Amino acid sequence: MNDRTKARGHHNLLAWQEGLVLVKMVYQRTSDFPKEEIFGLVSQMRRAAVSIPSNIAEGAARNANVNLFTFSVLQEALSANLKLKLLLPVIWVFLRLLQQLW
Repeated sequence: MNDRTKARGHHNLLAWQEGLVLVKMVYQRTSDFPKEEIFGLVSQMRRAAVSIPSNIAEGAARNANVNLFTFSVLQEALSANLKLKLLLPVIWVFLRLLQQLW
């Protein structure tokens, strides 16, 4: 297997394909965030989302099960990080509603 074939191997991985869908969703959802969050939460969320398929591709290109496992663990951590950041706006809205009620 040559270097060019190795680099393309990640295209067949479902995790990589789903990672691209996630990136698109995060970019779409964060486009409506307040402008003051562009360099804060929006930037962090977008970088975390892009890191997931990027790390899968890098791990697959190295073509070693140990490396792919390491990058899979890293992807899991990035996913957890992104999940928290996706929850933050929901929490903010909930807190604002609570403040209005009190």
